[in-house]
Amino acid sequence: MDLPAAAHRLEVGVPATVEHAHGAPPSNEHARSVAETTQNFITLMDALKLKMQAKYQLHPILSDLLASYSRVARGPEAAAKRERLLHWLIALNKMGAGDEVDEVQAREMLFDLENAYSEWFRSLLHGN
Repeated sequence: MDLPAAAHRLEVGVPATVEHAHGAPPSNEHARSVAETTQNFITLMDALKLKMQAKYQLHPILSDLLASYSRVARGPEAAAKRERLLHWLIALNKMGAGDEVDEVQAREMLFDLENAYSEWFRSLLHGN
């Protein structure tokens, strides 16, 4: 069988509704998602700064971040940042549970996260 969509879904590791989030959530849910997204960004950046580099440590936080970010982030800049976060989730999905990202990967992931967080924070300030 050739099932490219199913293979992609397994590679990505998140539901299509998260990867391609559409529609605005209700305002109460929106506020909760904004808070969760901010919390997940900070938690993942702190984990990397504390030299946590194992897949089992990073994957759940990144998965939660991508899910919450996808619910509320809009626009082309957010889509580009979401793609970069998705890239890291796919990379972690390809690793074994006990595998770790190396120092270079950790710095690159932190750099991407800090850029995405800065854009996220700017979008909140400007109401986008």
